[in-house]
Amino acid sequence: MIRVRRQVQLLNGRLYFALPKGGKTRIVDMPRSVATDLAAYFLLYPAVEVELPWGGPLERETRTLPLVLTTTYGNAIRANIFNNDVWKPALAKAGVIPMRETGKR
Repeated sequence: MIRVRRQVQLLNGRLYFALPKGGKTRIVDMPRSVATDLAAYFLLYPAVEVELPWGGPLERETRTLPLVLTTTYGNAIRANIFNNDVWKPALAKAGVIPMRETGKR
């Protein structure tokens, strides 16, 4: 199982920690094969502690929480960059969505 307790959100160009959508934490089932692959990934790439504002981009209170996926510099990943540069190309390679033409979204 994966416990979703926090998310990184982007508002007005600033990242911050927030509760998941609806303000509710979640428990998500996952196949054993995914758990095995994640365990191997964590051995190679341990979670990185990242400090961000809590509850909104302009809040003064910050929290430091471990993130599983970060940039090469140890920062939180912006969802839009991850989606365009990682997730959608992976879906296209798997044949789930069409390949993106060079220079187009």
